[in-house]
Amino acid sequence: MNTTKDDFNLIHAHFFFVDIVGLSDPSVSTRIQIKKIQTLNTIVMNSTSFRFTPKETMLVLPTGDGMAIGFLQGPELPLNLTIEIHKMLSKYNKARIPVEIIRVRIGIHSGAAFVVDNVLNNKNIWGPGIILARRIMDIGDDGHILLSARISEDLREISDYYKKKMINTAINSDRTQVRWARKDISRGQCFRFEWK
Repeated sequence: MNTTKDDFNLIHAHFFFVDIVGLSDPSVSTRIQIKKIQTLNTIVMNSTSFRFTPKETMLVLPTGDGMAIGFLQGPELPLNLTIEIHKMLSKYNKARIPVEIIRVRIGIHSGAAFVVDNVLNNKNIWGPGIILARRIMDIGDDGHILLSARISEDLREISDYYKKKMINTAINSDRTQVRWARKDISRGQCFRFEWK
């Protein structure tokens, strides 16, 4: 196949990547797993950050037990969405039995990616921007909001509020995905955002 310049579209976006922690636990029934995915989708769809962002300025990619969203507008959008999700999940989880509680981890990065058509002619996202957002998310644990050094710097330039809420997090785990992420994260660091 001959690839031409028109076969893909290079973008710069602010990526939000989320997944549900522990969803593949075999002791949790498939029905509960599906309900958790549907609940997370509903929470995202009902958030102000998602509802009021023009659909043509964001790219949404389902990932099975989570999603990736590339925002083509400012770097605050993925962080605002993240804070809203944590607040809504905190409220949702209070009325649940332990097996129904939804725990998430979120990674945020700003970078380049390509928009390409998949086999069904739906838009797909691939490239370093979204890949690094995923790797940053993989470092996180339950409740973590992790930001790359790049998007952290952009946010700190916007507001002193963000400076106060960011904690420099050294990457020092032996997990495979952390070793992969360490190669990509500048200066071997990322930042944890304290939303409470």
